[in-house]
Amino acid sequence: GEASACSFDTCALLMLPEHYREAANQSKIHDCGYVIPKEILVPRNYTGPSNLGIINSLGGKPVGDCRSSFTTADYLSFRDTDKNSELGKQYLSPDSAVMVEHLFGDLIEAFEVPDEIPIDKPYIAVQHKGEILPHELAPILDEISFRNGNMTIIFFCAGTADLHDSVDAYKQLVRNMTAPTHIVEHHHVWLVCKIISHAKWVFSTSLHVRIIAWQYQRSRNTWCTNSKHKRFLQLWDNKSSPCVEFRNITIEAMSTSRPALVEDIREIQERYLQNFDRWSAMVMDEKNRVILPKRKFSWGLPLAVVFTTILLLGFMKLYVTRTDNSVRCTLS
Repeated sequence: GEASACSFDTCALLMLPEHYREAANQSKIHDCGYVIPKEILVPRNYTGPSNLGIINSLGGKPVGDCRSSFTTADYLSFRDTDKNSELGKQYLSPDSAVMVEHLFGDLIEAFEVPDEIPIDKPYIAVQHKGEILPHELAPILDEISFRNGNMTIIFFCAGTADLHDSVDAYKQLVRNMTAPTHIVEHHHVWLVCKIISHAKWVFSTSLHVRIIAWQYQRSRNTWCTNSKHKRFLQLWDNKSSPCVEFRNITIEAMSTSRPALVEDIREIQERYLQNFDRWSAMVMDEKNRVILPKRKFSWGLPLAVVFTTILLLGFMKLYVTRTDNSVRCTLS
């Protein structure tokens, strides 16, 4: 979702570990952080097949420095809408995260979970964004655990960049809880997916956590903090629980979820694959792979270089000044 509007400088500030930030700054090629205009994706004197700009199932709306990346693209698809009027033809496609289980299910299941994380018994998985969590959350989660036989609540992070999830915030929340809890401090994508896939219930603020819980047929509730959550539920996951607003956190509202049906999951994955087929066919189509002609030689650039060099040499010549009818030479 951030790809549509995130500037390069903002993206670099969010990188972890911190030494990657400097490495990113040294390799900057455009002011848009993630989506690069296609004309600068190849060297200036490139003479191979012409390249294509493919924007695939993104969220958000392009703004600022990222706009040119979208207006020059050859193919556009978005996960939330196909009505960005200023961008021309575009398609509506599910978020690419709907394919996680289909593509990586074997890797996720084979991942060895550290012994201290108690996934061998039923548990509730909780992910919550923010450096400070709502104090109302502690008694609600305690009550949900109690109603499910004092089930353990496992807290995990979907992402730990600045302004995202915080292990310290989880620790502060747990101090106010009586239910059995465990905080996962490991940050491995397959571990996160496995915790979600084996949970009895999943609560989250992350859209992608919701999507993974959906395709693994987990009961799930989402604390919606952005319109993207509501759009996914409206378009792709409309048979389960609606959003839960922060100010309306109740046990009843969080107890309305039911697992997704396999046929619904496969139908939406097929929608994504249809989108994939459209843009991958463009890549494979020979008419889109035109060999760019070599640039014709021009005397313009060499003459400009020669002229500039003559001017520089002129400025560097000995500078003559007159003092009391004597001549003094200094190097300018």
